[in-house]
Amino acid sequence: MSTFTIEMMKAEDLPTVVELENEAFATIFKKLLGAIPPGRPEGVRVANRFHRPDTVSIVLRDEQGVIQGVEYVKRMGRRGVVGPGAIRPNYQGRKAGTEVAAGVMTLAREQGSPLIDSVTFPTSPRHFNWHWQFGAVSVPALFVTREAKPPLARARTGLVVEHFSSLSEVAQVQALGEMKQITERFTPGFHVTADVHHVLHRKLGETLLVREGGRLLGFAVLHYGEGSEAFMDEQLLVQLLFVSPGEAHGEDAFHMLMGRAEELALELKLSMVGAMALSSRRATREALDERNYQVKEIHQHWVITGGDVSTILPELVQDTVVNRTEQFALAEWR
Repeated sequence: MSTFTIEMMKAEDLPTVVELENEAFATIFKKLLGAIPPGRPEGVRVANRFHRPDTVSIVLRDEQGVIQGVEYVKRMGRRGVVGPGAIRPNYQGRKAGTEVAAGVMTLAREQGSPLIDSVTFPTSPRHFNWHWQFGAVSVPALFVTREAKPPLARARTGLVVEHFSSLSEVAQVQALGEMKQITERFTPGFHVTADVHHVLHRKLGETLLVREGGRLLGFAVLHYGEGSEAFMDEQLLVQLLFVSPGEAHGEDAFHMLMGRAEELALELKLSMVGAMALSSRRATREALDERNYQVKEIHQHWVITGGDVSTILPELVQDTVVNRTEQFALAEWR
Protein backbone atom coordinates (compact mmCIF):
# COMPACT_ATOMS: atom_id res chain seq x y z
CA MET A 1 0.00 0.00 0.00
CA SER A 2 1.25 3.48 -0.83
CA THR A 3 2.49 5.60 2.04
CA PHE A 4 1.63 9.25 2.56
CA THR A 5 2.32 12.09 4.94
CA ILE A 6 0.05 14.84 6.25
CA GLU A 7 1.32 18.37 6.83
CA MET A 8 0.07 21.92 7.21
CA MET A 9 -0.81 23.59 3.93
CA LYS A 10 1.38 26.47 2.71
CA ALA A 11 0.48 29.43 0.49
CA GLU A 12 2.47 27.98 -2.40
CA ASP A 13 0.29 24.82 -2.24
CA LEU A 14 -2.89 26.76 -3.04
CA PRO A 15 -2.85 26.50 -6.89
CA THR A 16 -2.37 22.72 -6.67
CA VAL A 17 -5.11 22.42 -4.05
CA VAL A 18 -7.55 24.43 -6.17
CA GLU A 19 -6.89 22.20 -9.18
CA LEU A 20 -7.22 19.05 -7.02
CA GLU A 21 -10.56 20.21 -5.53
CA ASN A 22 -11.88 21.08 -8.99
CA GLU A 23 -10.98 17.62 -10.32
CA ALA A 24 -12.27 15.67 -7.32
CA PHE A 25 -15.60 17.48 -7.11
CA ALA A 26 -16.19 17.25 -10.86
CA THR A 27 -15.77 13.48 -10.53
CA ILE A 28 -18.13 13.12 -7.56
CA PHE A 29 -20.74 15.42 -9.12
CA LYS A 30 -20.78 13.29 -12.26
CA LYS A 31 -21.10 10.12 -10.21
CA LEU A 32 -23.79 11.27 -7.78
CA LEU A 33 -25.66 13.88 -9.83
CA GLY A 34 -24.95 12.75 -13.38
CA ALA A 35 -23.50 16.15 -14.36
CA ILE A 36 -21.36 19.00 -13.05
CA PRO A 37 -23.62 21.77 -11.67
CA PRO A 38 -23.31 25.21 -13.25
CA GLY A 39 -21.30 27.86 -11.44
CA ARG A 40 -17.87 28.10 -9.90
CA PRO A 41 -15.69 24.98 -9.62
CA GLU A 42 -15.43 24.00 -5.95
CA GLY A 43 -11.71 24.64 -5.65
CA VAL A 44 -12.10 28.15 -7.07
CA ARG A 45 -15.06 28.84 -4.77
CA VAL A 46 -13.21 28.01 -1.56
CA ALA A 47 -9.67 29.13 -2.46
CA ASN A 48 -9.83 32.12 -0.11
CA ARG A 49 -10.78 29.87 2.80
CA PHE A 50 -7.06 29.20 3.26
CA HIS A 51 -6.64 32.88 4.21
CA ARG A 52 -9.52 32.98 6.69
CA PRO A 53 -8.39 33.60 10.27
CA ASP A 54 -8.63 30.49 12.49
CA THR A 55 -8.83 28.09 9.53
CA VAL A 56 -6.74 24.92 9.79
CA SER A 57 -5.65 23.70 6.33
CA ILE A 58 -3.74 20.47 5.73
CA VAL A 59 -2.54 18.57 2.68
CA LEU A 60 -1.72 14.93 2.11
CA ARG A 61 1.42 14.12 0.09
CA ASP A 62 2.33 10.80 -1.48
CA GLU A 63 5.79 9.19 -1.25
CA GLN A 64 7.01 11.45 -4.10
CA GLY A 65 5.83 14.55 -2.24
CA VAL A 66 2.93 15.22 -4.64
CA ILE A 67 -0.22 16.66 -3.06
CA GLN A 68 -2.99 14.05 -3.34
CA GLY A 69 -5.47 15.35 -0.76
CA VAL A 70 -6.63 18.41 1.16
CA GLU A 71 -8.89 19.21 4.09
CA TYR A 72 -9.97 22.41 5.83
CA VAL A 73 -11.68 23.14 9.11
CA LYS A 74 -12.97 26.64 9.85
CA ARG A 75 -12.71 27.16 13.60
CA MET A 76 -15.62 29.12 15.08
CA GLY A 77 -14.90 28.88 18.78
CA ARG A 78 -16.32 25.62 20.14
CA ARG A 79 -17.68 24.75 16.70
CA GLY A 80 -15.82 24.14 13.48
CA VAL A 81 -16.81 23.51 9.86
CA VAL A 82 -14.93 20.77 8.04
CA GLY A 83 -14.42 20.75 4.28
CA PRO A 84 -14.52 20.82 1.46
CA GLY A 85 -12.06 17.98 1.66
CA ALA A 86 -10.91 16.07 -1.39
CA ILE A 87 -8.66 13.21 -2.45
CA ARG A 88 -7.48 13.10 -6.05
CA PRO A 89 -9.71 10.51 -7.81
CA ASN A 90 -6.86 8.26 -8.96
CA TYR A 91 -5.43 8.18 -5.42
CA GLN A 92 -8.55 6.97 -3.61
CA GLY A 93 -8.83 3.57 -1.95
CA ARG A 94 -5.80 4.04 0.34
CA LYS A 95 -7.71 5.25 3.43
CA ALA A 96 -6.27 8.66 2.64
CA GLY A 97 -9.62 10.46 2.96
CA THR A 98 -10.24 9.14 6.45
CA GLU A 99 -6.69 9.96 7.55
CA VAL A 100 -6.67 13.53 6.28
CA ALA A 101 -10.11 14.31 7.70
CA ALA A 102 -9.35 12.68 11.05
CA GLY A 103 -6.09 14.62 11.14
CA VAL A 104 -7.68 18.01 10.61
CA MET A 105 -10.41 17.27 13.17
CA THR A 106 -7.79 16.28 15.72
CA LEU A 107 -6.08 19.63 15.18
CA ALA A 108 -9.39 21.47 15.51
CA ARG A 109 -10.21 19.62 18.73
CA GLU A 110 -6.77 20.36 20.17
CA GLN A 111 -7.30 24.06 19.38
CA GLY A 112 -10.69 24.23 21.10
CA SER A 113 -13.34 23.17 18.54
CA PRO A 114 -14.73 19.75 19.60
CA LEU A 115 -17.99 20.07 17.64
CA ILE A 116 -17.53 19.84 13.88
CA ASP A 117 -20.25 20.67 11.33
CA SER A 118 -20.25 19.13 7.86
CA VAL A 119 -22.68 19.14 4.93
CA THR A 120 -22.66 16.32 2.38
CA PHE A 121 -24.64 14.55 -0.32
CA PRO A 122 -27.67 12.89 1.36
CA THR A 123 -27.80 9.88 -0.99
CA SER A 124 -24.14 8.90 -0.81
CA PRO A 125 -23.48 5.73 1.26
CA ARG A 126 -19.76 6.55 1.28
CA HIS A 127 -20.35 9.94 2.91
CA PHE A 128 -22.85 8.46 5.36
CA ASN A 129 -20.51 5.69 6.47
CA TRP A 130 -17.57 8.05 6.77
CA HIS A 131 -19.42 10.50 9.03
CA TRP A 132 -21.04 7.78 11.09
CA GLN A 133 -17.69 6.47 12.35
CA PHE A 134 -17.06 9.78 14.12
CA GLY A 135 -20.25 9.67 16.20
CA ALA A 136 -22.58 11.92 14.25
CA VAL A 137 -26.06 13.41 14.44
CA SER A 138 -27.68 14.58 11.23
CA VAL A 139 -30.62 16.54 9.84
CA PRO A 140 -31.64 17.49 6.28
CA ALA A 141 -30.39 20.91 5.17
CA LEU A 142 -32.22 22.84 2.46
CA PHE A 143 -30.44 25.07 -0.04
CA VAL A 144 -32.89 27.71 -1.21
CA THR A 145 -32.71 30.46 -3.82
CA ARG A 146 -34.79 33.39 -4.95
CA GLU A 147 -34.55 35.53 -8.05
CA ALA A 148 -33.16 38.97 -7.28
CA LYS A 149 -36.16 41.30 -7.29
CA PRO A 150 -37.57 44.00 -5.02
CA PRO A 151 -37.90 42.58 -1.50
CA LEU A 152 -41.14 41.70 0.20
CA ALA A 153 -42.64 44.79 1.85
CA ARG A 154 -43.37 44.34 5.56
CA ALA A 155 -44.50 46.76 8.26
CA ARG A 156 -41.50 48.23 10.09
CA THR A 157 -41.26 47.87 13.84
CA GLY A 158 -38.54 50.38 14.71
CA LEU A 159 -35.72 48.13 13.54
CA VAL A 160 -32.63 49.47 11.75
CA VAL A 161 -30.08 47.64 9.59
CA GLU A 162 -26.40 48.67 9.68
CA HIS A 163 -23.44 47.66 7.51
CA PHE A 164 -20.54 46.36 9.59
CA SER A 165 -18.02 47.83 7.12
CA SER A 166 -19.38 51.34 7.74
CA LEU A 167 -18.79 51.22 11.52
CA SER A 168 -15.78 52.72 13.28
CA GLU A 169 -13.14 50.29 14.53
CA VAL A 170 -14.36 50.73 18.10
CA ALA A 171 -17.97 50.08 17.06
CA GLN A 172 -16.90 46.98 15.11
CA VAL A 173 -15.23 45.51 18.19
CA GLN A 174 -18.37 46.19 20.22
CA ALA A 175 -20.58 44.66 17.51
CA LEU A 176 -18.48 41.48 17.41
CA GLY A 177 -18.98 41.10 21.15
CA GLU A 178 -22.75 41.51 20.73
CA MET A 179 -22.78 38.98 17.89
CA LYS A 180 -20.96 36.49 20.11
CA GLN A 181 -23.68 36.89 22.74
CA ILE A 182 -26.24 35.87 20.09
CA THR A 183 -24.37 32.82 18.82
CA GLU A 184 -23.70 31.73 22.42
CA ARG A 185 -27.46 31.28 22.75
CA PHE A 186 -27.38 28.73 19.94
CA THR A 187 -24.26 26.84 21.11
CA PRO A 188 -22.10 27.88 24.08
CA GLY A 189 -18.66 28.96 22.89
CA PHE A 190 -19.71 29.38 19.23
CA HIS A 191 -18.83 32.62 17.44
CA VAL A 192 -18.30 33.92 13.89
CA THR A 193 -15.65 36.58 14.53
CA ALA A 194 -13.18 35.11 12.01
CA ASP A 195 -15.87 34.94 9.31
CA VAL A 196 -16.74 38.62 9.74
CA HIS A 197 -13.07 39.65 9.63
CA HIS A 198 -12.50 37.43 6.59
CA VAL A 199 -15.33 39.06 4.62
CA LEU A 200 -14.29 42.56 5.66
CA HIS A 201 -10.55 42.40 5.10
CA ARG A 202 -10.59 40.36 1.88
CA LYS A 203 -13.57 42.33 0.50
CA LEU A 204 -15.71 39.23 -0.06
CA GLY A 205 -19.09 40.75 0.81
CA GLU A 206 -20.70 42.45 3.81
CA THR A 207 -22.02 41.76 7.31
CA LEU A 208 -25.42 43.21 8.21
CA LEU A 209 -26.57 44.06 11.74
CA VAL A 210 -30.21 44.60 12.75
CA ARG A 211 -30.88 46.68 15.86
CA GLU A 212 -33.85 47.79 17.93
CA GLY A 213 -33.21 50.90 19.99
CA GLY A 214 -29.48 50.32 19.72
CA ARG A 215 -29.70 46.68 20.88
CA LEU A 216 -28.46 44.03 18.44
CA LEU A 217 -31.15 41.48 17.54
CA GLY A 218 -29.36 39.62 14.76
CA PHE A 219 -26.82 39.68 11.95
CA ALA A 220 -26.09 38.18 8.53
CA VAL A 221 -22.73 37.47 6.87
CA LEU A 222 -23.05 37.83 3.09
CA HIS A 223 -20.69 36.58 0.36
CA TYR A 224 -20.71 37.99 -3.16
CA GLY A 225 -18.31 38.99 -5.91
CA GLU A 226 -14.89 37.80 -6.95
CA GLY A 227 -13.13 35.54 -4.46
CA SER A 228 -16.24 34.99 -2.36
CA GLU A 229 -17.83 31.63 -1.56
CA ALA A 230 -20.97 32.32 -3.57
CA PHE A 231 -21.67 29.34 -5.81
CA MET A 232 -22.10 31.51 -8.92
CA ASP A 233 -20.72 34.86 -10.03
CA GLU A 234 -24.27 36.20 -10.22
CA GLN A 235 -25.29 35.01 -6.73
CA LEU A 236 -25.42 36.73 -3.35
CA LEU A 237 -24.95 34.02 -0.70
CA VAL A 238 -26.31 34.50 2.82
CA GLN A 239 -23.60 32.37 4.39
CA LEU A 240 -24.58 32.94 8.03
CA LEU A 241 -27.60 34.54 9.69
CA PHE A 242 -28.56 34.36 13.36
CA VAL A 243 -31.33 36.16 15.25
CA SER A 244 -31.24 36.02 19.04
CA PRO A 245 -33.79 33.36 20.10
CA GLY A 246 -36.90 34.47 21.94
CA GLU A 247 -36.92 38.07 20.71
CA ALA A 248 -40.37 39.65 20.47
CA HIS A 249 -39.46 41.02 17.04
CA GLY A 250 -37.26 38.11 16.00
CA GLU A 251 -39.26 37.35 12.87
CA ASP A 252 -39.20 41.02 11.86
CA ALA A 253 -35.42 41.08 12.41
CA PHE A 254 -35.04 38.05 10.13
CA HIS A 255 -37.12 39.73 7.41
CA MET A 256 -35.20 42.99 7.76
CA LEU A 257 -31.88 41.20 7.24
CA MET A 258 -33.15 39.21 4.26
CA GLY A 259 -34.78 42.29 2.75
CA ARG A 260 -31.52 44.24 2.90
CA ALA A 261 -29.64 41.29 1.39
CA GLU A 262 -32.15 41.20 -1.48
CA GLU A 263 -31.79 44.96 -1.98
CA LEU A 264 -28.01 44.57 -2.12
CA ALA A 265 -28.34 41.87 -4.77
CA LEU A 266 -30.32 44.27 -6.93
CA GLU A 267 -27.88 47.14 -6.32
CA LEU A 268 -24.99 44.89 -7.34
CA LYS A 269 -26.89 43.67 -10.43
CA LEU A 270 -26.79 40.06 -9.23
CA SER A 271 -29.49 37.68 -10.41
CA MET A 272 -30.21 35.55 -7.31
CA VAL A 273 -29.94 35.18 -3.54
CA GLY A 274 -29.08 31.82 -1.97
CA ALA A 275 -29.06 30.44 1.58
CA MET A 276 -29.17 27.17 3.52
CA ALA A 277 -31.64 26.36 6.30
CA LEU A 278 -31.93 23.32 8.53
CA SER A 279 -35.25 21.58 7.94
CA SER A 280 -35.73 21.45 11.72
CA ARG A 281 -36.06 25.25 11.93
CA ARG A 282 -39.66 25.48 10.85
CA ALA A 283 -40.12 29.20 11.52
CA THR A 284 -37.10 29.98 9.33
CA ARG A 285 -38.38 27.79 6.51
CA GLU A 286 -41.86 29.39 6.68
CA ALA A 287 -40.33 32.88 6.62
CA LEU A 288 -38.30 31.90 3.53
CA ASP A 289 -41.46 30.54 1.90
CA GLU A 290 -43.14 33.89 2.57
CA ARG A 291 -40.26 35.56 0.74
CA ASN A 292 -40.70 33.19 -2.24
CA TYR A 293 -37.52 31.17 -1.76
CA GLN A 294 -37.58 27.79 -3.47
CA VAL A 295 -35.81 24.63 -2.29
CA LYS A 296 -33.26 23.75 -4.99
CA GLU A 297 -31.17 21.09 -3.20
CA ILE A 298 -31.47 18.87 -0.14
CA HIS A 299 -28.24 18.04 1.68
CA GLN A 300 -27.35 16.34 4.95
CA HIS A 301 -26.00 18.44 7.82
CA TRP A 302 -23.86 16.46 10.25
CA VAL A 303 -22.52 17.34 13.70
CA ILE A 304 -19.47 15.18 14.42
CA THR A 305 -17.09 15.02 17.34
CA GLY A 306 -13.82 13.70 15.97
CA GLY A 307 -13.41 11.73 19.18
CA ASP A 308 -15.20 9.91 21.96
CA VAL A 309 -18.88 10.91 21.77
CA SER A 310 -19.42 10.39 25.49
CA THR A 311 -17.00 13.19 26.36
CA ILE A 312 -19.23 15.86 24.84
CA LEU A 313 -22.58 14.06 24.80
CA PRO A 314 -24.33 16.86 26.74
CA GLU A 315 -23.28 19.36 24.07
CA LEU A 316 -24.46 17.07 21.27
CA VAL A 317 -27.82 16.60 22.98
CA GLN A 318 -28.13 20.34 23.45
CA ASP A 319 -27.21 20.92 19.83
CA THR A 320 -30.11 18.79 18.61
CA VAL A 321 -32.54 20.18 21.18
CA VAL A 322 -31.86 23.87 20.49
CA ASN A 323 -32.91 23.54 16.84
CA ARG A 324 -36.37 24.65 17.92
CA THR A 325 -39.02 25.65 15.43
CA GLU A 326 -39.12 29.29 16.59
CA GLN A 327 -35.46 29.93 15.85
CA PHE A 328 -34.41 32.10 12.91
CA ALA A 329 -31.02 31.01 11.60
CA LEU A 330 -29.27 30.23 8.31
CA ALA A 331 -25.87 28.58 7.88
CA GLU A 332 -24.20 27.51 4.63
CA TRP A 333 -21.56 25.09 5.90
CA ARG A 334 -20.33 23.75 2.55
